[in-house]
Amino acid sequence: DLVSSPVIVKSVAQKDGKVVVNLKGNEGLPSYIIRNYVIKAGDEQVQIDELKPGEEKSFEIKTTAREIGIFRPTGFEVLHIKLD
Repeated sequence: DLVSSPVIVKSVAQKDGKVVVNLKGNEGLPSYIIRNYVIKAGDEQVQIDELKPGEEKSFEIKTTAREIGIFRPTGFEVLHIKLD
């Protein structure tokens, strides 16, 4: 986990070949609307079209990967999650 991420991971659940990630836009620092970020797990990815500070959204990825990354549109990884 990186300290200064615009995204907060509220929860991650893995079941039946799917991972559900609940995210919240950071209301502290840094705090800004994120657009076109991507959640990647193995060969699968889901786009985060928009997430405002304080807003919560759930994203579902069909994967059996053991790690998830959240990436800026530039490809820079802002958050990395290892699943148990």
